[in-house]
Amino acid sequence: MRIFLLFFTFLFCMDTSAQSYKFAIGVRAGSDIGLTGKVRLFKNVTLEAILQNSLSNKYTDSKTMALLLEDHQPLISRRFNAYYGGGVLFGVQQLAEAEDRNGVMGLAAIVGLEFTLGRMNISYDLKPSYYSKGGGFDFETALSLRYVLIKTEKKKLFDRDERQKRKRKKERQKKRENAWWNVF
Repeated sequence: MRIFLLFFTFLFCMDTSAQSYKFAIGVRAGSDIGLTGKVRLFKNVTLEAILQNSLSNKYTDSKTMALLLEDHQPLISRRFNAYYGGGVLFGVQQLAEAEDRNGVMGLAAIVGLEFTLGRMNISYDLKPSYYSKGGGFDFETALSLRYVLIKTEKKKLFDRDERQKRKRKKERQKKRENAWWNVF
């Protein structure tokens, strides 16, 4: 029971920023293969761009691009987190039995786990997609390996400026307590 309480105390006391990077690019392989890039927009929000080519027997040629807005939530630390989100996708597809290419547009959702160690970021995700123009429903899984180009700055636990600010704040509080109007 003590270990359980200690674990949850640790989880609630840690920094809740979910990513340890600002910009990362790499490869994505699974039911499709392609390139991926992530940019941190806000504290827990990233924009991911995925350029991919289908490996499915259903298509002779399929090139799509997805733009996904993702919300990251830390699981154990800011280096290991879960994310979910959604966005739009568009591209061209040629079915195996057809001779012409079709333009496709649709919506995609994404759910995954991500781990960052140093400058390497690895993630596994599930990405269901619905093509409103040209194609139906598709379900993809992939493993992405990214290189972190820009890391987030680390927060210093004992920052000198912060200590000086706290010291000045305490001095102001003491002056207010000892002010002449507090005599009454």
